[in-house]
Amino acid sequence: MKKVLLATAAAALFAAPAFARDGQTQACYDEVWVATTYSATKQLQIPAKTQYEHVSAHQVEKVYYPPVYIEKLSVKDPGHYVWRQVPCR
Repeated sequence: MKKVLLATAAAALFAAPAFARDGQTQACYDEVWVATTYSATKQLQIPAKTQYEHVSAHQVEKVYYPPVYIEKLSVKDPGHYVWRQVPCR
């Protein structure tokens, strides 16, 4: 009885990999990292201005200084993995 039980267990052990590949592959996927996306807003820090500056003893220049903005980033969509369909090899 012991030999029959052992032979059945051995046959089941060697037959298991054959049963695992009975189906057909329908699609293949790769795991792909999607980077984090951000949204940016600008906040005015220093407004634009025009001013006169003395260059030399007898010369004055009108100088324009552009506005200065601070860009604030906020996370729109955090990074994550997705499965993308690829051709099977």
